[in-house]
Amino acid sequence: MSPGLLHLLDQMPATPVQVISDLGDVLAQNAIAEALLGGMCSVSEHGRNVVWRWFADPAQRAAYPVEEHEYYSRLHVADLRAAVGRRAGDPAAARLVERLLELGEEFACLWELHEVSVRRASRMRVLHPLIGPVELDCQVLLAPEGDQRVVLYTPPVGSDTAERLALLKVVGTGQLTASG
Repeated sequence: MSPGLLHLLDQMPATPVQVISDLGDVLAQNAIAEALLGGMCSVSEHGRNVVWRWFADPAQRAAYPVEEHEYYSRLHVADLRAAVGRRAGDPAAARLVERLLELGEEFACLWELHEVSVRRASRMRVLHPLIGPVELDCQVLLAPEGDQRVVLYTPPVGSDTAERLALLKVVGTGQLTASG
C-alpha cells in the first residue's frame, strides 16, 4: 500500500473508504467502512477477499437485499475476470479462481459466461443491523499501477444516508441492545 493511499483513508473519517486490490483483497479500510461493511481481518487464505467472501460466506450476502444478489454476483465475477486477464499467468490469481470454482455451481456458471467489466461506479444497498438499510453511491478510483483501487461509499443526493452514517460513526462497531 502506498503511503498516499493510507493518508487518504485518514483524511476521510466520515466517508467509508476501502483500498482493495484488483483481485478483491481488502488491503485497508477506515473505521467507518469497517463499521458499515464489517472487518476483513482473517488468517484464512482468502478471508480478506470480497469475491471469496461473497461466494463462500452466506453471512456476507445477508448484508445485501436478496433481489440484488444476482447483480452483485455478476459484478464480482466480471471484475475478477478483468483482473485475471491483466495478470495472465499470475499464481495468486489462478489460485483464487481455482478455489472459487471449487465452491460450487454459481461461480462456475458465471465464470463460464466470460463477462469482463472493471467496476468504476455503482449504487448499492447495505442492510446494516444497527442503522438499517443504507443506499450508497460507490466510486472506484484506480491507483496509477492499476493493481489497487480506492473505493468511496458516499450518500446519494437527497437520501438520509449521511445522517445514518453519522449515527454509525457514533455507535461504531458496538452493539445496541433492545433497551438502548
